[in-house]
Amino acid sequence: MAEELGLTINNDEFEKAQAQSKAASQASSKKGKKDLVKLDVHDLASLEKNPDVPKTDDSAKFGELHDPPDTDARTHHCDSSREH
Repeated sequence: MAEELGLTINNDEFEKAQAQSKAASQASSKKGKKDLVKLDVHDLASLEKNPDVPKTDDSAKFGELHDPPDTDARTHHCDSSREH
């Protein structure tokens, strides 16, 4: 893909950066292992059913747009790039 854009890759620097990244990742995973919490599907299901646990809204991460709660669901969204 880089070649298609006329870019070159310094493989030595890439491999050096990749090795540094792996080393940093391994170091951080070893350091935090004692605080690691593992949840199985049953734990996750219990959390999902618990009304005291706030739910995460991931819609922005996936580019989904939602109407505000007080907006009529039948309202249509217009593409601002087009003329009306």
